[in-house]
Amino acid sequence: MDCHMEDGSGVEQLYPSILNYSDNDNLPCLIRNGINTSKSIVEMVGFPKMTDVEVNNIINYVSNDLQNVKHHQLINETISALEKCK
Repeated sequence: MDCHMEDGSGVEQLYPSILNYSDNDNLPCLIRNGINTSKSIVEMVGFPKMTDVEVNNIINYVSNDLQNVKHHQLINETISALEKCK
């Protein structure tokens, strides 16, 4: 969590906050493939070698520990989302 800071708040235009990120359908693709957007000066690199389980664990960490959403993303939801972004 170094880029987005320990609490997920980000660093202004360098690394956007992930505290209010609510698109869990797209989050697996962002983690796996990265993103380059005009909202950030720095490109977010992807992690293509992460397993589906590791991606799922990150989603649950962001949702539950950082955002306090209390939603547990199931592995089949993550796999389904990852299949759509290939």
